[in-house]
Amino acid sequence: MRTRTRIALSLIPCAVALGAAGGAQALIVANEMQRPDNGFVGRWAGSSAVAVGEHWVLTAAHVGGSVGNNFRMQRRSFEATAMIRHHSADLILVRVAEALPGWHGITGDVSKRDRVVLAGVGHTAGAQVGKHGLDWTGELRAAWGENTIQNVQGDTLAMRYFAKGKKALPHEAAFAYRDSGGGVFLQGADGTLALAGVAVGASDFGRTMHGSMSYALSLGSYLDWIAEATNGEVDVLGAGRVDGVGYALPAPGGVATLAMLAVLGARRRRG
Repeated sequence: MRTRTRIALSLIPCAVALGAAGGAQALIVANEMQRPDNGFVGRWAGSSAVAVGEHWVLTAAHVGGSVGNNFRMQRRSFEATAMIRHHSADLILVRVAEALPGWHGITGDVSKRDRVVLAGVGHTAGAQVGKHGLDWTGELRAAWGENTIQNVQGDTLAMRYFAKGKKALPHEAAFAYRDSGGGVFLQGADGTLALAGVAVGASDFGRTMHGSMSYALSLGSYLDWIAEATNGEVDVLGAGRVDGVGYALPAPGGVATLAMLAVLGARRRRG
């Protein structure tokens, strides 16, 4: 049986986008996960985006942006030279001029009960709300967490935030404002992270409570489009494959490719 890891982020309901001009906020997690060495998520157009190729970034189309804008990741800027929007789905590919320091392969192999890793760039958790909630007043920065896929309906991945109890993970997280375009990842046995979904919304706005929902667009239906639009420059993985992704390139002057580390812990067996 396949195993997985999980995250929680707080987003606006599917109908409420998290990162349009003034869009989604950042990951909300009480016990934040350390950024994995092989994690490549940055800021685009005021919200989030994920590096998916040496010169390619994937984000939610409602985030916007334009050619000439910069994708910011790991304190560096990468100028956009082209943008390709899907004709109907909330997805946009951005090509940048400079080589990115690392990126993720893309997989369509995600299903209900999979444990996933979440990442976004925006407001982190702020003040406590009641006994089991957090507001979205924390600082703007990249954050990482985990959750479990609660349900899959069409191309929508739904994740519920559990503030406590047996279902709550150590780094339970939820999407929030400016997380739109952020990532939902499956972790391979070798510790690398495959992008399985793009953050698009949340059930609450301004706060994340026990039971709040986060939503992402599953990439399974769009693998062919991504491969064709990027002329094969993005590593699109077949079903059942999540290992061997999450590349790290040598730093300037470096002599070897960085090793992939399984820093996110064991993956939970599906029930």
